Amino acid sequence: MCTGSEALAMLDDAHFMQRWQSLYGLCPWATGYQSPAYVGAWYRHYSASCKPLLLWAESAGVLLGLLTLTLAERGDLIVGAGAHQAAYQVWLATPESSAAFIGATLAALRAAYPRRHLHLKHLAPGTPLEGLRDAPAALRCSLSAPEPRPYMRTDADRIVKSFNGKTNRNLYNRLKRLGEVQFRVVTDAVELSAALDEYIRQYDFRQAAMYDCAPFRVDPSKKAFYRRLLADGMLHVSLLQVGDAVVSVNVGLRGPDSVQVGITHSPLYADYSPGRLHTYMLCMELAKEGCRNFDLTPGGGYKSQLATDTDEVVELSALNTLHTLRLQRRARLAKLASAWLGRLGVTTTAARLALARAKKSARMALSGALPLTAGKYCIYRGVPKAASGACSMPALRANQIDDLLHYDEAGGRKTYHEFQYDAMKRLESRQHVYTIVHEDKLVFCAWIGKRAELALPGANEKMPAESDGVIALYDIYRHARASLDDRLRGYLEQILSDLPGRLGLEAASVDLVLHAHDKAARSVAEQAGFRLLAQS
Repeated sequence: MCTGSEALAMLDDAHFMQRWQSLYGLCPWATGYQSPAYVGAWYRHYSASCKPLLLWAESAGVLLGLLTLTLAERGDLIVGAGAHQAAYQVWLATPESSAAFIGATLAALRAAYPRRHLHLKHLAPGTPLEGLRDAPAALRCSLSAPEPRPYMRTDADRIVKSFNGKTNRNLYNRLKRLGEVQFRVVTDAVELSAALDEYIRQYDFRQAAMYDCAPFRVDPSKKAFYRRLLADGMLHVSLLQVGDAVVSVNVGLRGPDSVQVGITHSPLYADYSPGRLHTYMLCMELAKEGCRNFDLTPGGGYKSQLATDTDEVVELSALNTLHTLRLQRRARLAKLASAWLGRLGVTTTAARLALARAKKSARMALSGALPLTAGKYCIYRGVPKAASGACSMPALRANQIDDLLHYDEAGGRKTYHEFQYDAMKRLESRQHVYTIVHEDKLVFCAWIGKRAELALPGANEKMPAESDGVIALYDIYRHARASLDDRLRGYLEQILSDLPGRLGLEAASVDLVLHAHDKAARSVAEQAGFRLLAQS
């Protein structure tokens, strides 16, 4: 056993790393998360916050077992290397040595860390569990209820048949109408770097919208860690493109006989189910490469619909009985809460949004700010005109999802989660956004969409009759601490001159939907020749 700097030094021991690689190849249940390349990269990039811990057994210079762990700096947990980033946390061993190795390892951990608790999330399918439940009381483990792990056999006839089925062919043909559709595996170093950047944009935006967290933005080590994995050949990267636009990206960890799912997609193409198409096309490509399985990782939903096969995984808790009981209780409460929300027809995302909004409303009330209400609207109508002369202001960017991630909750009336979720839903419903970022903050954004396709809360009752030829420009946001009123006309002129081409309309009327209290925007609308049509 070794930890900290001693464990890091083992990564520079060529003989030890060769034996590790050999054991990795011999272990039937090994995944990419136990490979020397993955663990070594994770230890080096996260050792400042998670202390490395290595335990191994050897005989006559041959490794018989290895468990790579980390000691959390806060709390009393011991978890597998990779922590929450590792889908599978398990020891390496041969089938013959597994039981003896894990038994001796648990005994060593209990002696060295009597107050710590070991938790391994998702032992890989096929992990030998014999002896873990009936071990001596001091070393007894608690194993969770089995959880499905769906995967796709790349040689399954069902994959080709499904891809050529009516639903998927319709999706593919619809995508083709937008431009040339191309699926490809990326191997060039420069293209890999660009693909990773696009993956990060799409991944962070989706995670922020659904879970109120943009992992690559909040974790300064994560991007460098992924770049190390790319350089070591541990990531399989593929793209689905329409013309020059990247519709979806899969960045998947390579295992001994599998590639893991890691699909993201652009919200601009959500109507075309790009993740579904990408999955089938990737599986067919992996079959050509000789890769047996596409690992969808534990979970249900869309994964179970795509899977050709399913096996099971469990979680292991050991060493600290009280902590195990707390984890089990927390899991039961989470399951009960999810079931209760389901009966009410409320998703967990909707519950998170409501809670975040309630907290922000309370903070604003305590500070004396205006309450978070839908407010009153004014609707102005006009015809878009070309921008007047050269514009000296920074050009607005259209549909740049990474700009939206720079939203500053302190400068707007929405919570960060609410802003990202609304943005995702709007982009998925074919709306467009114009943005400006300054000093790492979103200082301006405005939304447009075909009026007939929009639902504008609080303004619908007084809105004029909908028409396919009318575009709505709405939800014009300026950061509360950015003085942009003098630039507002220039920004609106840029948007209005861009509208017809972007929405595919040769000529169109525009409805400016403005908050009644936004005197600066109302003044700009009137100066630009827009007439007040309705007021709620």
